[in-house]
Amino acid sequence: MPLQDRVCVSFHCCSVPISKRHFPRAIFALWVIMVANSALAQTTPIQSSNPPGVPKTATTPPTEPLPEVAALIQAGKEEATKFQWEEALIKYRTALERSRTLSDKTGEGVALTSIGMVFASTGQPDKALEHYEQALPLLRMTGSKLFEANTLNNIGNVHATTGQPDKALEHYRLAFPLYHETGNRAREGAVLANMGVVFADSGQPDKALEHYEQALPLLRMTGSKPFEANTLNNTGNVLVAIGQPGRALQLFQQALSLYRETENNVGAANALNGMGNVYVAIRQPVKALEYFRQTLALYRQAGFKAQEAGVLANIGAVLSDMGQPDKALEHYEQALPLLRMTGSKLFEANTLNNIGNVHASTGRTRKALENYEQALSFYQRLGNTAGEANTLSGIGNVYRDAGQAQKALEYYRRSISGIEAVRSRIQNDTEARSAFLEGYLATYHLAIHLLLREGTLPARLEAFELAQKVKARSLLDRLGNAKNDLVARLTPEERDKEAGLRVACDRLNRAMVAEGVRNEIGSKKRFEQAKSALTKAEQQLALFQDSLYARYPDLSARRVARTDSLTDIARALPEDTALIEFVRLNDGKKLDRTVAFVVTRVGKRPRLTVYDTGRDGKSLTDLARRLNGACARPSGNYILPARKLHAALLGPAAKPLVGKRSLIVCPDGDLWKVPFAALRDARGRFLLQRYDLSVAYSATGWRAARTVRTIQKRAKSPLSGRLLTLADPDFGSVNRLAAEFGNTPGVQGQRPISIPDRPISIPDRPISIPDRPISIPDRAVSLGLIERAGALRALPGTRNEARAIQKLFPDATLLTGRQAQESTFKQQAPRYGRLHLATHGFFNDASPLLSSLVLAAPPDTGAGSDEDGLLTAREILGLDLSRCEMAVLSACSTGVGKQQSGEGIVGLTWCLTASGCPSQIVSGWPVSDASTARLMREFYGGLKRGQSKAASLRSASLALLKSSATSHPYHWAPFFLVGDPN
Repeated sequence: MPLQDRVCVSFHCCSVPISKRHFPRAIFALWVIMVANSALAQTTPIQSSNPPGVPKTATTPPTEPLPEVAALIQAGKEEATKFQWEEALIKYRTALERSRTLSDKTGEGVALTSIGMVFASTGQPDKALEHYEQALPLLRMTGSKLFEANTLNNIGNVHATTGQPDKALEHYRLAFPLYHETGNRAREGAVLANMGVVFADSGQPDKALEHYEQALPLLRMTGSKPFEANTLNNTGNVLVAIGQPGRALQLFQQALSLYRETENNVGAANALNGMGNVYVAIRQPVKALEYFRQTLALYRQAGFKAQEAGVLANIGAVLSDMGQPDKALEHYEQALPLLRMTGSKLFEANTLNNIGNVHASTGRTRKALENYEQALSFYQRLGNTAGEANTLSGIGNVYRDAGQAQKALEYYRRSISGIEAVRSRIQNDTEARSAFLEGYLATYHLAIHLLLREGTLPARLEAFELAQKVKARSLLDRLGNAKNDLVARLTPEERDKEAGLRVACDRLNRAMVAEGVRNEIGSKKRFEQAKSALTKAEQQLALFQDSLYARYPDLSARRVARTDSLTDIARALPEDTALIEFVRLNDGKKLDRTVAFVVTRVGKRPRLTVYDTGRDGKSLTDLARRLNGACARPSGNYILPARKLHAALLGPAAKPLVGKRSLIVCPDGDLWKVPFAALRDARGRFLLQRYDLSVAYSATGWRAARTVRTIQKRAKSPLSGRLLTLADPDFGSVNRLAAEFGNTPGVQGQRPISIPDRPISIPDRPISIPDRPISIPDRAVSLGLIERAGALRALPGTRNEARAIQKLFPDATLLTGRQAQESTFKQQAPRYGRLHLATHGFFNDASPLLSSLVLAAPPDTGAGSDEDGLLTAREILGLDLSRCEMAVLSACSTGVGKQQSGEGIVGLTWCLTASGCPSQIVSGWPVSDASTARLMREFYGGLKRGQSKAASLRSASLALLKSSATSHPYHWAPFFLVGDPN
């Protein structure tokens, strides 16, 4: 290896939120300093020259040590590569003595740097720094710019390891232009990655990812596989830290492959440690321990004390979560002296925090507070806001358990302030902010719980404002920002890669839809295989999109939306309307209650009523599922769960609801499954019969949708009232092969379907009730996917539905049959104020953004066509619907989505809202063709008469309720309004 590649080793760690259900414990991620580890462990030289076609910026090569000195340094390097530290030190010291005898200043500087490398590698940062600082003036004197840059980088490594981020960044920034000047692209990439490590340690994940993404192309361009592996590993650590373990696992696996390819055992240990953290995050502790123990053996073999300590602490955290506090404490106490010896301040802070967690869980309050306070001091000095927030919440838990509510609240407030600060710095266009917040919800919930117990008006107001911070935050962020045009920035290669990743996801989604409709023997297995493959493909796409936004930070820097106060909400609320915000408070331990905030207005004065539903989360979940299941079957017995849910959810709100005509409900958790219109009071009245109903993601979300609609009205857009309807698409000629799905001769295992509903679902589900109608549909995707059986059943009822609407609105554009193309909708939708789609729907629980509406089979345009007839939620998200006032999805289960803690239901409705459409009419279960057609005629008739959207939906539903043939909620209650009801 050329001597100019000599550098040193140091590592970093940080705390990672690992639990979505309780306060997160600190887990160590071993951040790899790029230049250091790769140069030490690699056995082949790094290409320090520029690749073909890239001009060098340096014109003068660096001064080299004399051959005799260089040979001694090389011999020391060979010992260091084998982790034979004492032998390496002997060789380097001999080189130092000889360089001084020969007055070889360059050799003397390189020898001093190499000695410093050994001390840094063996956890002696003070001695390392002493030797680096002796080397630096010698190297500057001789004009050895590359050696000078290496030494500056190594000084930065020491400062980063010992918790001095500002000094570390200062030295990295001095090294960077020297590497550039000498044309060393690999080192440029490496120092960028080192800076990313410092930002990761300082609780700035956005800046860390930005620097890693800038580093990767430089490292790949120069063929620097060890450097590339380290950067992938460190990116994985950040993703675990912000709650995206699935994506992180892929990067750790890539890094591990590169480490093994270059026989870098220490690097392999880093990747294995990261994989252990992933399995902690996804709650597979046994597998996590397996990876951590492999990691521990490799670090001990290499003599890396700081890393050994970090893994011991990781094992301790897992044992603590597994209910083995004594064993956990044993591992922490083994780790702590090693960490203090090596000067790893962040490791030490994390270990102290974890020891505090163990003592708190076993009732040793004094010891818990002692360790927490020490950890807090370290985090504050390091500027690690996320770690500080962790510890503050832990201290709050101790005071809460001791019955000191005010002190607990003080610490929870400080913790939440830190959590909000970190969340605001996660600036990309994915669900990263939401995933991060999900890991910390327990702190918010505990604070709300204590405030409500206090019972004063100021405490209730603060609790309401905190409730706004735990719901639909990512959706609000999207609504608060204009769309960024990332596509225009991409290179042709980047554009092609993203398109290819999207096509792969879409293809797997089509395979799932096809198997759900074919419903043959073996379909369920193939469905699950496609689902598993889709999960991985979606992670690859998300990782690539993250990298793009990190590369263009001005596009990713999106404003964080402000949440509303009670005054904000009440000011916008009509006096005849009440809003009920439900929040499930759950800390993953003892606390599990659902509370409700009722907001009303009398004159200009807001009123806030708060109550506990009296049921835990499981009880409400069971009732919600029972009611939904009963309403989704024409013969389902819904009366008892409808009464029980009404009593729990709305009974205590009787007084503030007196005299109100409209009701806005903001569900949480499984309450999204509740058909609120079908709730029955003690007098047997449905909620539908008493109020105009609508649903919102949160009170702040409702006001945001109202604001969008107000802006649309003020703009007096000519689109207002223009209606685009797609109905009865032609799903392809294959449908003519079978009059009805399930009756194709010669194919076993199919099920005849008698109810003409509109869903597509998972195949081969067992039927437990003989007389229960089967909700799996009689239709399949005919877009080149059907091989032997199954076809999407035509929906002539939707054509009649659309024609009836067109009679009410003669200017409406109607697209049916072959005209109802996906490409046509994408092109036309932004030009209309109202959208109506009557077709089949498919909810994809593996990837909610691929939940879709089935449109006409596209024409066979040959290779290059990107349309498949499935209009996905992701494609809707890419449309600009800011001038569209309403979308009606007259299909099955279009209001269903993935329930994401802290965000609500993510699916078609979420994406329509995020795209700028303030109101949607969607369904909660598979719907009937005939009753849906009638309900939609009545709904649009109400709009024609000048009624609001909520009032029109109510009058339409009441019309069906009054008819004996459609009096069951199956017919009149599936559709609900989300967003602005006016």
